[in-house]
Amino acid sequence: MTLPFRAGARQVVLGNPAAVGLNPAGATELPMVNPRESYTNTSTFYGSNPTQSVQQPNFYASEDWYSEYPDECISKVSEGQIGPSQPSNSDNNLIMAYVGGASVLSTFPANIVFSYNPAAPYFNPVPNPNGTIGTLTDNTGGGGGGNLHPRWYTDTPYDMANASSYDFWKDSNFLPEKNHAYTVVQSTAGLPGGCSADLTVTNLVSQVLNQQTNLNEYYNFTQASFDYTQTGTIIIPNLWEICCWNDGTVINGTAAFSSIDVTTVALDDPSTPGYGFGGMTATTGTTITSLATTVNFTVTINSAYTDVIISVPSEPGKITFMTDFWITSVVAPT
Repeated sequence: MTLPFRAGARQVVLGNPAAVGLNPAGATELPMVNPRESYTNTSTFYGSNPTQSVQQPNFYASEDWYSEYPDECISKVSEGQIGPSQPSNSDNNLIMAYVGGASVLSTFPANIVFSYNPAAPYFNPVPNPNGTIGTLTDNTGGGGGGNLHPRWYTDTPYDMANASSYDFWKDSNFLPEKNHAYTVVQSTAGLPGGCSADLTVTNLVSQVLNQQTNLNEYYNFTQASFDYTQTGTIIIPNLWEICCWNDGTVINGTAAFSSIDVTTVALDDPSTPGYGFGGMTATTGTTITSLATTVNFTVTINSAYTDVIISVPSEPGKITFMTDFWITSVVAPT
């Protein structure tokens, strides 16, 4: 009896834990020695003689496949389900991290008074304190950027913020600039969408013209500080084709994060130099610190899949970002 032709399919495509040229760890796939179809391909086996009767392939032609991968990452499938005639994503589940957008919540001085007249017939009250408390909820930050493959949990951590790989992942929108002064206003800090931030600064005093005396007066704002919070996201989109071998696969993983030091300085209102509210500058340094917080995620391969969204945790006074991404377990359908 002839055994059916079989092949291996990857339940998750793993990243290379080593750098390859200018590509740091995680930017390329785990290299493999064995081809994806370790069982003899039918077109190759019978191509020279289509009328030949079905025969058992040589044992060594069907011995191993994807030996670099953990066993739980590989499923045996019918060779007809994969191969050159099938879509390129039909024999693997691409679990890749993309930079998403960010949500913003800010609190700031609003309805600021720039002049008043306490005399008749106006009788304006003294704007002390000045203005009201304003809040804004918005979205900001660019997504996309470079693609990040996950590592297996026993492989060497990526450390994306390492000096040798920082610029690559910065240019891919995962990390912020070092030694850079970001201008932060109510709706944006100019950071990539994959970064979170929890920034605050004490506001300058306001300058108000007293129209009765024609003299400037100076008052604190009702909202004494400018508080800017940004929650960045990492997205795992659908990059696979569902078939019998992967429908229902459950892939569990974890993301780790780091922060960079930030110094904030209040900005004035250009119309009242040295006074008023104009946001703040948030200047990054070079000190990278690993966060104790990690985030677990689960990808379930099925027709109802919606993008998994990982929210980057924040830390007061810091800008935070993802620096490692790994798979902890794979449970294939039975």
